[in-house]
Amino acid sequence: MPPVPSNSGSSGRYTAGAIILHWVMALGILGLAAIGLVMVHVHLPLQRKFALYQLHKSIGVTILLAALVRLTWRLIHKPPELPAHMPALERAAAVGGHLALYFFLFALPLTGWALVSASALSIPTRLYGTIPYYPL
Repeated sequence: MPPVPSNSGSSGRYTAGAIILHWVMALGILGLAAIGLVMVHVHLPLQRKFALYQLHKSIGVTILLAALVRLTWRLIHKPPELPAHMPALERAAAVGGHLALYFFLFALPLTGWALVSASALSIPTRLYGTIPYYPL
């Protein structure tokens, strides 16, 4: 295994902070996908479905905040270099893939927020059932 780099993250591996952010966000996104599938495809009592929608929105806002932290972390900490032997097309694909992932980390929660804000139902959201949240 390559050595663990200093805080710069410039040699061999991502920093511990980047790895933790990655896995917290990955688990959150997988949880959102699972909750979304249940909300849409499983017949549930209205109260339970409402609770799932509230949880889905709460996790989505958390992912958006985590994406901000992750982007800030990435701007401060240089990621590991790509292997020198990697062909230029693969390098471009790796960079493009990362840019697309960052785009979607912001676009999806913001799109959900916009949909909730534009809803004619005007259902209030309480993040994790406790924090009042007011759509834009």
